[in-house]
Amino acid sequence: MSNTIREATDCLIGLGVEAGKPLSPLEIQKMLYFLEGLHLALVDAPLFDENFQAWKFGPALPSVYRRLKRFGDGPVSPAIIDSKIGSTLSESVLGMIKLVYDVFSKFDGPSLVGLTHLPGTPWAIVRNEKGIPRGENSDEPIDIELIGDWFKSKWLEAVKPASNEINFFPKEEFPEWATA
Repeated sequence: MSNTIREATDCLIGLGVEAGKPLSPLEIQKMLYFLEGLHLALVDAPLFDENFQAWKFGPALPSVYRRLKRFGDGPVSPAIIDSKIGSTLSESVLGMIKLVYDVFSKFDGPSLVGLTHLPGTPWAIVRNEKGIPRGENSDEPIDIELIGDWFKSKWLEAVKPASNEINFFPKEEFPEWATA
């Protein structure tokens, strides 16, 4: 496991404990996947040096599975944290981790699995193209370009303006705080 993956994992574990809702290994796996997608969409480069695989319960990093498997489907103990947060990851990446946590910690593990299993997601595309039946194990890698393209399209869709029309307002129509 690379230091980047370890520190990102530890950061998510810590955020869950701080919020009083420790995360399960499954939830951590999915949040790491969403983090990789966000990083690809915004930075146009992978964050992790390991490929996600199209496992039956969604995208997974094998090294994270091996590290967290002793916790089963229960919460991961903060005692496993063994990296110094901020030693490998930049402030911007730590901010992305916090964003991913804030958005996706509202969902339980099965809901996060459902999000990764939606038709047209990289996980679904790989499993369909390879003919992997639903519920079957697989170690098929999910191409990083496929993940990046999918997340970029979703990001662009989310930030696309409702129209191309630019509205100009006279200064006197702005509240006082808007001109400060």
